[in-house]
Amino acid sequence: MKVALKNGFLMIKDMTPVQLNTIKTWNRMKYNRKEKMMVGLADIELLTLFGQLTPLTPRLQAELKRQIELQNAVDAERLNEEPVPFIKMPIKAKPYKHQIRGFNMAMLVFGIVKPKGNDNGSRLQDK
Repeated sequence: MKVALKNGFLMIKDMTPVQLNTIKTWNRMKYNRKEKMMVGLADIELLTLFGQLTPLTPRLQAELKRQIELQNAVDAERLNEEPVPFIKMPIKAKPYKHQIRGFNMAMLVFGIVKPKGNDNGSRLQDK
């Protein structure tokens, strides 16, 4: 089996019939007839399922770890009782707490601010 991670998509080629049927049951990937491979968005769920099918390559493990850290940081910010904007918000009015939390979560998801890998996302590191 050949595996590639490109532009956020997981691509799998040259599978055995058993592997192909297992991957089809996930309903997370589509078959590309032209390239003769399965293609799907490489999110936490798909990478976890693929890791149960076969050991992940170091690059796939790193991507899964990065996505889990990002999700943990977003979840920590969602539950933050006293949010403080990570960067200056481009607004004139004083925002409500839920607006600050939403802004901070967007900064994390879009990669403007990166979470530190060793804690729950309460501290951040510059990009």
